Amino acid sequence: NHAKYAEHYMKYIRQNAVMKSVTNSSSNFRGVPFVNPNGKYVVPIRALTSGTVTVSGLPAGTYNRCRTIGDGNSAPTTYNSCEGNVTIASGQNVTITFSGAGVGTVYDINYLANSAAPMQITTSSLPNAVCMRPYNQTLQASGGSGSYVWSVSSGSLPAGLWLDTVNGAIRGRARLKGTKSFTLTVQDSQNASATATQAFAVSTRLYF
Repeated sequence: NHAKYAEHYMKYIRQNAVMKSVTNSSSNFRGVPFVNPNGKYVVPIRALTSGTVTVSGLPAGTYNRCRTIGDGNSAPTTYNSCEGNVTIASGQNVTITFSGAGVGTVYDINYLANSAAPMQITTSSLPNAVCMRPYNQTLQASGGSGSYVWSVSSGSLPAGLWLDTVNGAIRGRARLKGTKSFTLTVQDSQNASATATQAFAVSTRLYF
């Protein structure tokens, strides 16, 4: 039962969000504002009783107001019930109403949006390999947020070569003559939808 309340409280806060200072005017309602990595505000609120809470100092945007009602010890009577969106100018207030004790959140509806530059793989081609000679090529990407994760999304690398998924390096010693075509995908760590793909072909030739 406790999990539902904690789940709601953390629902809209993204990894690496920054907690901001706050002044709570009532001991019955405790709000803690967070700023997600994309700059969007999320304000979880713990309510000890029924009432309407006014949240001030938010930047311009469109906000929703959702709450889970219950005493925290038993199953919620209402889970993640939302009042709907309200669009405000900078400095305007947003209110959220509680029908009883519980947790609620005032959040910018774009809390998941990735404000970083679009991702792209900037390496356009790879050099060919020589059979049984060391091969070491690091792919480059730009945009997105945080660290990258690389993967082979279709096809396969030449036998003997492997992809380092952390730094995007293709390493090893190609074992067989021929050409392999494959597609690589890079994804950022902050937003699973921020991906970029690029097709490559690597030919392996004999060294004599």
